[in-house]
Amino acid sequence: IVSMELPDDIDVVVHVAATSPAEGVLVQDMVRDNVCATRRLVDHALRIGARRFVFFSSLSAFGSPDVSVIDESTPAVNPAPYGTTKLLCEAMLAEAAARLPSISIRLPGILGPGSHRNWVSTLFAGAVAGNEIQYSNPDALHNNEVHVLDLAHFVSRLVTQSWKGAEIVTVGAAGSTTIRWIVETIVARTGGRSPIVVTEPGRRPFTVSSEKAMRLFGYEPMSIEDVIWRFLAENLAP
Repeated sequence: IVSMELPDDIDVVVHVAATSPAEGVLVQDMVRDNVCATRRLVDHALRIGARRFVFFSSLSAFGSPDVSVIDESTPAVNPAPYGTTKLLCEAMLAEAAARLPSISIRLPGILGPGSHRNWVSTLFAGAVAGNEIQYSNPDALHNNEVHVLDLAHFVSRLVTQSWKGAEIVTVGAAGSTTIRWIVETIVARTGGRSPIVVTEPGRRPFTVSSEKAMRLFGYEPMSIEDVIWRFLAENLAP
C-alpha cells in the first residue's frame, strides 16, 4: 500500500477504488488493493470521526446464486476471489457500524462514456470492430446495469442522509428487457456488421431488485432501455 497522508477534515468517505480481475492481476493484488486499503480507510475514518462511509461493492459478492432475482437477502454462493474481497470489506464496515454508519452498494456493470470491463461495454467494443457476437439465453430478462449518472446522483443523495448500522443495497436499472434486445440493438446501432450466434444456455441469468435502495435511500434509476440508448449515444462518434 502506498504510504500517503490522508486528510483529517472528512465528513463522508466515498470509497470507489478497487482492483478487479484482469489478465495479470493476482489474488494477492486484489487482497492488497481491496481489503488492506479499505482497512486503512475505515481505520482513518474512525480516527477522525467521519460521519458516514459509502462503499462501492459488487454483485460479484453473491458468487453464483441459482435465483432469478437478486436482492440484499440473496445468500452468497461460492464467490470468486474478487467477490470475496468485497465481502470482507463489507464485514469490516459491519464491525465498525456502531461508530461509523455505512452503506455498501452492490453494483452491476457501470455504463457511461468510455466504460469498459463489463458485459455491455465488451459487447459494444466487439460490435464496433465487427466481431462475431456470441451470447446465450436470448429471451432472459436483464437489468444488471447502472448508468454512471444515476450512480452519481444516488451517491449525492446518500452523503446528505443519515442512517444507522451497516446497510447493503443492490442496484440496477429500472424495469427489464431481454438479452436479445440489448445484443440486437447494440449490433444494429454500430453498423450491423457483426454476425450474431446464440449459444447453449450457460449460467442461469438473473435480474437485480433495486427496491430497497429506492424505498429507503432515494435511488432513481433510468430504465434499462434508456441506459443502453444513452450509453450508445455517449460512445458512438458523432
